[in-house]
Amino acid sequence: MSFCNGGMGSFRSSVFLNVYHLIFANGRRSHYTQNKVFPWVLWQIWKTRNTLFFEKVQASSCTAATKALEEADEWFDVNFKVPQAQPVQVETINSSVSWSPPPADLLKCNVGVSWNSAERICGAAWIIRNHDGKALLHSRRAFTGVNSKLEAELQGFCWVMESLISMHHTNIIVESDCGMAREAILNPTKFPWFGYLLEKIIHALPFLYPCSLEHVEGARNKVAEKIAVSVTRDHRCQSYVASGGPRWLLNRLESEARRACT
Repeated sequence: MSFCNGGMGSFRSSVFLNVYHLIFANGRRSHYTQNKVFPWVLWQIWKTRNTLFFEKVQASSCTAATKALEEADEWFDVNFKVPQAQPVQVETINSSVSWSPPPADLLKCNVGVSWNSAERICGAAWIIRNHDGKALLHSRRAFTGVNSKLEAELQGFCWVMESLISMHHTNIIVESDCGMAREAILNPTKFPWFGYLLEKIIHALPFLYPCSLEHVEGARNKVAEKIAVSVTRDHRCQSYVASGGPRWLLNRLESEARRACT
């Protein structure tokens, strides 16, 4: 791995010596960034080994190291947020197609869904903001064995409904650009093969009353969409719920919040 110095027996043919070297290096190292990523290094080594053994696919050590660093940063960002000074960057957003805030007495939950047809995985995300554009909570989840875009959108909506009910949220606008799910929810009899998922969504709505489902164009739903795409494009499959918004989307969130206050 690029951030681990080599040593006697390190990263040669012996798995035992490789792991021993990592454990020994972790114990003597004082550099916080290198120490914190250690469990994810072991996890990536294990995954890479299984991929080679079972799928006969050789992944590079650079790829494994990069994924270990990204996953460690993401986990610490979610669980141990430390306020940091951020560079001033203003993202230009067209106000006519930007996220719009809810009325002052309501919250808005934006829903994003992304589907990878080749790998049959789906990423779903939601983010709740108030009328000032302040991000209160966000979440992400991965689904496997998803066979179509419509199934992905309905799976995502079921999960969102369950999440909102478990958090006892009412007076909320649920907004998405999932056009196929919208059509299925409005006309469930046309999609009998998804009856189970549609029934779960429709039966959940009374528990969120007053609540409304709204469909918007994709440009108004960018934050939720980007979080969902991080599953299918970047293979960030860890599910989580966290306060605020993702740090890597802070500039976009701040830009949309500024527009909400004007």
